[in-house]
Amino acid sequence: MIYTAIDHFRKSHKQRLTGNIENEMLHLPVVGEDVFDQISYEEVRKAIQQLTPSYRLTFNLFVIEGYTHEEISKQLGISVGASKSNLARGRKQVQKLLLRQQHEIKFKQKDK
Repeated sequence: MIYTAIDHFRKSHKQRLTGNIENEMLHLPVVGEDVFDQISYEEVRKAIQQLTPSYRLTFNLFVIEGYTHEEISKQLGISVGASKSNLARGRKQVQKLLLRQQHEIKFKQKDK
């Protein structure tokens, strides 16, 4: 399901994302690299897969598929508030999982 959602996202947003990247990059401020700049696609995918089913489904529908909370609530038969809550909790869990993964990587690198 995740791969299908990602493929759909890539197909539908390809034109929008390929605009003037060079021009946009010139205006980005240079700042120090933080933990989230070092995260790979695979790490994000694994973190999303570790979410509970309801959080993962809401997360995928909202973040990857681009559905609104109203659309998600109709599809899943839950309230709009439950959709928002599931998304917020899912995001928080993903952040915790990614931070934990990054800390583990840093400790492994220090041991070498």
